[in-house]
Amino acid sequence: MNTKLVVFFMIMILFLFTCVNENILQNNETKIQILIHDSPFKLQDKNVESLDITVKRIEIIKSGTGEKIVLLNEEKKMNILEITANNPVILSTVAVEPGSYEQLRLILTDENTITVDGETFPIRIPSGEQSGLKFDGPFNIPAGKLFKITFDFNPQESVIYNKAQGYKLKPVITIAGISDILGYFNGILAVSHRFGVTETVFELREDNSFRMKVSDYPNYNINGKYYYDSLLKTIKFDNFSLNAPGLSSQAISNVMRNFPSNFNLNVIQWRPEELLIIDLYGNHVYLYKSNDFSFSDAIKYTKLDINVKYPDTSKDGKNILIKLNFKDESIPPITAITKLIGDTVTANIEIQDGYFLTDTLEVKAEAYILYNIDEDLKLNMGFEGDKAIPVLDGAYLYESTDNGWTSQNYFSIKKSQYNASDVVFSGKLNIKLTPSDFSITNPVISWNKHPYSTKYCVLALVKKEEQWVLVFQKLTTDTSLTLNINKLTTDINTGDKLRIEVYALDDSGTLDTSKKTGAYLMDSITVTK
Repeated sequence: MNTKLVVFFMIMILFLFTCVNENILQNNETKIQILIHDSPFKLQDKNVESLDITVKRIEIIKSGTGEKIVLLNEEKKMNILEITANNPVILSTVAVEPGSYEQLRLILTDENTITVDGETFPIRIPSGEQSGLKFDGPFNIPAGKLFKITFDFNPQESVIYNKAQGYKLKPVITIAGISDILGYFNGILAVSHRFGVTETVFELREDNSFRMKVSDYPNYNINGKYYYDSLLKTIKFDNFSLNAPGLSSQAISNVMRNFPSNFNLNVIQWRPEELLIIDLYGNHVYLYKSNDFSFSDAIKYTKLDINVKYPDTSKDGKNILIKLNFKDESIPPITAITKLIGDTVTANIEIQDGYFLTDTLEVKAEAYILYNIDEDLKLNMGFEGDKAIPVLDGAYLYESTDNGWTSQNYFSIKKSQYNASDVVFSGKLNIKLTPSDFSITNPVISWNKHPYSTKYCVLALVKKEEQWVLVFQKLTTDTSLTLNINKLTTDINTGDKLRIEVYALDDSGTLDTSKKTGAYLMDSITVTK
């Protein structure tokens, strides 16, 4: 496992532990948040410029006991006409016990004003309303959540005017919404010396699970559980797992061994659209609410199309795993899974511009055919071994573009430009020896036709004293030939191993098995006499 990558994931996790808002609670606690906004307002033919009201107290009454819990005990003044449903005012965010509450009370002061046609008038509340507006429940507040109640103030119905008595405020307020507050947040901070500043986005789920990713490693997620003590403002994260397609299973284990079993950290401040946290180095960092689990437009990517080609349509519909390996080994592999359409498919891959230390990157592309892959592609996996066999239930590697004879070379991609490259499956020759047990002296060697080759070289080698000895060679344009055992240059005895190699030759006219040039593909079988 690359040391830089281990350090990165450690820093990434430490950052995450500080990046959480107060909608996260332990099972025996909850928080209630009260918000208010207005509805559109018209008052006859008058131009109403402002309606300033002051909320001085909010209470909630517990079911059964009648106990009053004070949610707000200070004056909060606002021009209700400036408050919209998309930008409500938070009146209170406090910790309460979970359970059932029978009533919510909202109390206004009598120092409220209305400005009409440039002139400000006092607007009084009738005596019957001065004890507070009562909203009957029940309000069933769950444990472990930040519970939100939003009030919709209707000024159209709340303001009464006549010439004799002036303006009266008989508040008409309805509950617009009750919900759990969950969401996505992202922000920018330094997570490693190599990449500098990176963007982080995380998702908090209703079941107290979370996932997180950073722009330097956009294909990897950290998953786990979160709990929040709303009284101490202490947050706990545990049950970590790393979803990292492209990393070996051993590498994933190495990363996860560096994680402690849990962390407890503090949250400084939470607002509807932003979160203030303390980062790894004690700096105050703002994270902002976003619409989905994706990075902002400020994060730039370089596009790379990988054109996968197969010699025929026999693998139509099969799953293809594409893996990019970077020459700079501090950059982890990037993977993608797609399906062949006929004999080809193009995978659109994005490479984060932060990977580029110069204008170019050296990368090598490989492709693998996967059989029996789970169709929902749940990629909670790594890879085993050098051949990147995916750890997926019931899936296995069938064929690779790295065929043992020809391997893929590194190629350059240019930053912020369109790039494309081909990876080609050579196909399998599927060599057969009939009969396979040498029960006759002239068995037949046969193989599949290669789509790009018109000539084949057939070699036979016998293993003698741990050395392979060439005993037969022939060029042919056919896809079968007869092997006369009696004409081999060395006798084959019972128990000897015979290796048959078939090369699908290219147009160069020169085959060099040591340099692996001169053929599209080599396939082989080994049999025992």
